[in-house]
Amino acid sequence: MRTRIFTSFADLPEEFRGDFKLLWSLSDKQRLALIPYVSEISKVELPRQSEELMAKAVSDIGGNPPDILRALKVLLFISSEWDPTRDTAEGFAKDLTDLGFIPAENVAEAQKFLVALFGEIQKDNLRRLQKTFANSLLPSFTGVSSLIDFRAVFDQPYRFGSELESYQPRCVGFVPVVLVRLRRDGSEFKTFEFQCEPRDLELLISHLQAALKELGSAKNSLPGGVK
Repeated sequence: MRTRIFTSFADLPEEFRGDFKLLWSLSDKQRLALIPYVSEISKVELPRQSEELMAKAVSDIGGNPPDILRALKVLLFISSEWDPTRDTAEGFAKDLTDLGFIPAENVAEAQKFLVALFGEIQKDNLRRLQKTFANSLLPSFTGVSSLIDFRAVFDQPYRFGSELESYQPRCVGFVPVVLVRLRRDGSEFKTFEFQCEPRDLELLISHLQAALKELGSAKNSLPGGVK
């Protein structure tokens, strides 16, 4: 069975082929040093964590930073295309070869690298499977951001139809409001924004903390427990 990268080849951006070609311009030592970072970055949830790991990769591996970043991102894309239910190292390598991504002048070196890369990716199959089944029905949470706003409070809010010339508002204070944006995957409505007062935020946090405790209890109640 063909991999997703093979079936989606026609939709890949033009620069992808150039980035993949750049990968083979790195030294064998640099390419192999990228593999642990691909594995680690694939597991993190927050963009900031990914950025920190990418910066560390550039610092640790050395060489031309833009080249290292581009090579790392193309490997991360390949990792994201891996299907733990059907893909094998041999099948993925064959598809990359058939698509012309493996340079003819150093096939053996490239195959050695791909075996090491896919071997590392396969170690994460269980987590990928768990995520696949966990996300199989409804859109899933992908991130959150928040902002604190202060709203001015007026003694007499303006009412439509009132005499505007005689309206003299007086600010009597400010009230804090928390603005929250939740992000999710899916085809539409990828963000959901709402505002709440500090007490509402405390209530939300309490419910989530309670959910964590319930999750722990549920895991312990399963036969043999679950991680």
